Amino acid sequence: EEVSEEVEKSSDGFTVFKGVLADLASTAIKAVVSGLKDMAGAVVDAYKDFDDGMDNIIKMTGATGDAAKDLQEAYKGAAGSVVADMGDIGSAVGEVNTRFGITGQGLEDLSVKFLKFADLNGTDGTSSIDSVQAAMAAFGVETSSAGDVLDILNQAAQNTGVPMDQLTSSLLTNGTALQEMGFGINTAVGFLSGLEKSG
Repeated sequence: EEVSEEVEKSSDGFTVFKGVLADLASTAIKAVVSGLKDMAGAVVDAYKDFDDGMDNIIKMTGATGDAAKDLQEAYKGAAGSVVADMGDIGSAVGEVNTRFGITGQGLEDLSVKFLKFADLNGTDGTSSIDSVQAAMAAFGVETSSAGDVLDILNQAAQNTGVPMDQLTSSLLTNGTALQEMGFGINTAVGFLSGLEKSG
């Protein structure tokens, strides 16, 4: 009788245990399926963001065929080098290509520099590219020196607290007069940022 009672208790206990295991398994499976759905959704969203960035490049450059493929490679490289919105990265790559006429690794590198420059200075990437390129053109600075110009502008803005938009605008407005006085872009940036700081 005692053995019979113990077997019955064990059997009941095992039945409860089986039910608990089934509930746990069911919950775990639901969590895994939900996680997979979330992950799939995130992958789709990431692809859409990536695709939006590429669309921005095509809109800005009108590139097709091999030219579009080259721009896409620069875009992929830039996207892997900087943390930014994919649309902004695409716009930067397209704008740098349009403004400076470069492709390949040079395009990727300069796009990343401009994205970091815009982030550091709290400015819009595309307008930063436009204003810096216009200032470089006004002073006859070659594309190969764009990284140096960005460094000079960053240093001047940090040393003086002058907003970048204000500094590049002053370069454009006063570029001709400063060049007539013998200023290059380096000295012009230092001179103008000092004036702006002094009021």
